Parts: sequence; structure tokens; C-alpha cells
Amino acid sequence: MPGMSLPPDYGKDIQNEVWGLGVPRDVFLGITFFADEGDVEQLRALLACGKVSGRHFERFCLDKGLPADVENQDSAAAFFEFVFGRVVAWVHIPEGEGSAALLQQVTAVLERFNLAVVSDEWSYPPFRPVARGIPDFQ
Repeated sequence: MPGMSLPPDYGKDIQNEVWGLGVPRDVFLGITFFADEGDVEQLRALLACGKVSGRHFERFCLDKGLPADVENQDSAAAFFEFVFGRVVAWVHIPEGEGSAALLQQVTAVLERFNLAVVSDEWSYPPFRPVARGIPDFQ
């Protein structure tokens, strides 16, 4: 969930439960999280667009005991997760008849875990569940 930190294996941990609730194995694949250079790039882009400020990032790092360095992968990943949530699985909805119903089923199951399916046309596969909400910076 945004504002919190999930365990790195959260997607893998819930995978069998999601499958047990009727989501096909080839539709939902839990992933293990690890910080990398992509988190630094995403943080740079987020700060550049002005949706949050460097001050927000610095305050977050101070509160969490992390280095307030935009180039630090762990700090960048933790902040990005705090703001937007984290990708915990890949969801692949096959095209064709029944795809809308399958997406509704997946969405309903993931709501039990307080997850949302987010479509990202630039990613592959195009759907991924993430924790909901964006914290309010005051």
C-alpha cells in the first residue's frame, strides 16, 4: 500500500492464494521486488515533472532513516513505493472473447488484497497490480 512498505516477496507470497481464488496461473504472476537503477530514473522523472518536490523526498528519507540521495537506489525505490505503491505482479489478460470478464474477475480478487490493476501501455505485459492510493504531502 502507498505510505507503507511491503515485503520484497509480497507478490510471490499471495500468488498461490490468488490462483486458489480462481485466477488462472498464466494470468497472474507474482514478482519479487528489488531496487535498481530504474527506481532512480523514475524518481528523477517524478521530481522533474513537479508532482512532488525534492523537499518531500528529503523529508521522507529523514523520517525513514534513508540517505536523502536521489542516486541511492534503495531510497528512490522506497520513496516511489511510498508515493505510488509497488508493482507486485504481472497480469496478462489474453485478447479475445471473455477478456473483459477475466479482467473483472482478476480485479475483484485483487481488491481482497487492497491491490488495483493498473494499465500501462508502455509496459509488457500491459496490466500490473499495484497497491492503491497516493499519500497526501502537506
